[in-house]
Amino acid sequence: MQLTKGAIGNLINRYKAVLKKCHLMNTFGSLAVAGMLVMGGAGMAVAAADDVALKNGTSETKYDPAVGANHLMGGWLVNDAETAKAAKGDITLTVTGGTISEIIGGSYAKSLAANGDSLLTVKHGDITTTIGVETTSAETTSAEFVVGGSKVAGGAGANLETGNISLTITDGTFGKSDSTNAYALVMGGNYAKTAGNNKLTATTEGSSVTVNGGTSYASVVGGSVAHRYSGAGIINVFDNGNTSVTITGGTFNPSQSSLTDEQGGINLKAAVIGGGLAYGTNTSSVLGSDTQDVTSRVTISGNANVNGKVVAGSVVANGGYSAIVHGDTLLSMSGGTVSDDLVGGGMVQDAAKLPATTAGAETGENPNAQKQPDHNLIVTGNAGVTVDGGTATGEIVGGNYVRGNGSARVENSSVTITSGTFSPDTANKAQYVIGGNKSMAYKGDTAKTLVEKDSGVLVNGNVNIADGAVVGGSMAKAEKDGKATATVAGNSGVQVDKGTLAGVVGGGIAETYYNASATAESTVGGTSSVTINGGTINGIAYGAVADGTSSAAIVGGGLANGAGSSASVTNTSVTIAGGKIDGKVVAGGLAINGGTTTAGGNTLLTMTDGAVSGDLIGGNLLEKDGKEGSVIAGSTVNVKGGTVAGEIYGGSYVRNTAATSEVNNTTVNISGGTIGAKVPQGWAQYVVGGGKDMSNATETTSNVLETATVNISGGD
Repeated sequence: MQLTKGAIGNLINRYKAVLKKCHLMNTFGSLAVAGMLVMGGAGMAVAAADDVALKNGTSETKYDPAVGANHLMGGWLVNDAETAKAAKGDITLTVTGGTISEIIGGSYAKSLAANGDSLLTVKHGDITTTIGVETTSAETTSAEFVVGGSKVAGGAGANLETGNISLTITDGTFGKSDSTNAYALVMGGNYAKTAGNNKLTATTEGSSVTVNGGTSYASVVGGSVAHRYSGAGIINVFDNGNTSVTITGGTFNPSQSSLTDEQGGINLKAAVIGGGLAYGTNTSSVLGSDTQDVTSRVTISGNANVNGKVVAGSVVANGGYSAIVHGDTLLSMSGGTVSDDLVGGGMVQDAAKLPATTAGAETGENPNAQKQPDHNLIVTGNAGVTVDGGTATGEIVGGNYVRGNGSARVENSSVTITSGTFSPDTANKAQYVIGGNKSMAYKGDTAKTLVEKDSGVLVNGNVNIADGAVVGGSMAKAEKDGKATATVAGNSGVQVDKGTLAGVVGGGIAETYYNASATAESTVGGTSSVTINGGTINGIAYGAVADGTSSAAIVGGGLANGAGSSASVTNTSVTIAGGKIDGKVVAGGLAINGGTTTAGGNTLLTMTDGAVSGDLIGGNLLEKDGKEGSVIAGSTVNVKGGTVAGEIYGGSYVRNTAATSEVNNTTVNISGGTIGAKVPQGWAQYVVGGGKDMSNATETTSNVLETATVNISGGD
């Protein structure tokens, strides 16, 4: 007989309790107990008693915190058809101490045989689980899982059906800080685990997790979990109602295991997940339905400390197949500290490659054809992050995040920042605030994201974001030979009313590093815009490897950094109505370190107030071997007020790069404002209807193909 670490720990506690009663516990007794457990032998039959099923308070077996348990169930241990019928109704479980390997609020369907040609069904009403402590000496610990709902594993499996589930944790320790031979999760919904080659389903009417304290070394999941690590079964979990995680205190870390995938190891980047989790091959999670929209939500406040990513929606990981959220995903932060990324949508972490949809499935002409999802992760509604307090030192992504292989889409996405503290020192990593999605491709990966409509960022608070940039569109990032694409089909934009920012990009951003064969492509199909009503905007600090600060503070279009990177938009619009800008203002795009930027339509820059220390550029800015993807149809600069200390160009600015920029028509209109520095400077200041070429070593060209016009009717 082989005992797990959890079982050994429980037996030690049990023998200690007996010896204490007999007044025989001493050093010799402790060593003797440990020796018996390690060596095995007679007396080990008590292992069966490790599972404690309370049957919603009707069981003669009671739970003793001094003894602990292997599996503690508020419901039933379901191991045959008769028990499956008995396991019904609402269930309430309260845990106030003890060492427990797995806490299961509902029932545990374990190693069931098939019921003829179908699986047995275990059905409950609402399940309420509360975990806390009565005294500090009675702390609750769970080495592996906390399941707010019911669990199914082994044998032929079963179908789980439950009502609404709520899990409340006020204190305790969950998971292990040492991940050796351990795996752990905390989930609000049901848990469907590998059961050979069988098809498993688990359904709830909605689930929620509230954590007010404690320490978790296990990722916290608001919804249900599908987990496959052996066999060829298909595991689907459904949360028909809303899912949520509300955190007011405690410390949180993502699940980390040294076990292999085949042994059931769980390794996640996200410490908190608001929706469901599909982990392993042939797993999927569905929130809501085609006829029922739901919301997946994470709320962080108080003194919470999160040492991992926070994801408002669902997660697909480790070869998982798909996750769908029919509705919205929202992340709100008003307190606490998060040291990693905030993600308003869902996350894909190395998902399975999706097969093509069989012909006839879309039209219904082939009734046997199977319709496949077009992305691993789908949010049918809006995704967003709101930060109005706390400390967030990672990146902020309004939409979905694909890390490694996989794909994701969302309808709209946004970020709103009104307060909070952000990273003061990001020397080794730029801190980007991204209104859209993020695609991150590593060696051999293909990462793809889509915002079907619009994305954007609003900053309206006395905040300081010292590095990176605030980006209205999506980010595509790739290393080595990875391929990343990030598309916003509609419009993207940034509005700044208050705050101090490293820089602003109205479109998307694309970056490559480590190897020139990597490709990263960010696209905005409509108009990218920037509106500055106040605050201070400094130079954009870009790059994970090719670190540096651009001479541009504001870019209306897309930013491409690195060979193999490209950022494109259709039209751009930049409005400066207040604030202080320390750097160039570029209506078009920025290409640097071999990247390519494209603004194929019209670019517009309008200034009515504020102060700009650098140049106003109507077209693109190409620096350090940056390139232009196509001709700009027309560029216009309007100055109606404010102060411009730099030069003004209707066209593009090409600087230290052997590249050409071309604009069909350029116009500069000056009807107000102050043009020129207030103190003497050592260079001439120009207002140029066309563009500018500047290079110390290479040939540069900025051409106006048709007309260049300067109109001055006012100003100083």
